[in-house]
Amino acid sequence: MARSEEKFDAVCSLEVLEHVDNPPSFLAACSACLAPHGSIFLSTMNRTQKSRFLTITMAEHVLKMIPAGTHDWHKYITPSEMRTYLEGAGCDVVSMQGMVPDIDLMTLAWECSPSAVVKRWRLSEKDWDVNYIVHAVRKIQD
Repeated sequence: MARSEEKFDAVCSLEVLEHVDNPPSFLAACSACLAPHGSIFLSTMNRTQKSRFLTITMAEHVLKMIPAGTHDWHKYITPSEMRTYLEGAGCDVVSMQGMVPDIDLMTLAWECSPSAVVKRWRLSEKDWDVNYIVHAVRKIQD
């Protein structure tokens, strides 16, 4: 496969990394597509017991919001692993924040529909237990 020499100002990979077999290699390939000081935006699942319970036990098996087997908890990436992978790919992490759902309890009470509960997401400085989002920038190569 021929490789393009074209470089981009931004690369986005949202909710993909938790499905990738080799995250360091994937992130290196994403970084290689960036122009110097180009931005990469990533979101993924944190490997915690809370994320296992909510994304696999509840979302896949109990509520059946997504097909069973969609996620493999062992592929979830901790924030410290993410930082290490990005640094290895030639990127500096600019920011990392948790992503949490804004849960509408009235909708849950009236409609009893788990999919109707989450209307939007918000960033959190404190709760990184399930999802988080990252902004990193490619370093200038010497």
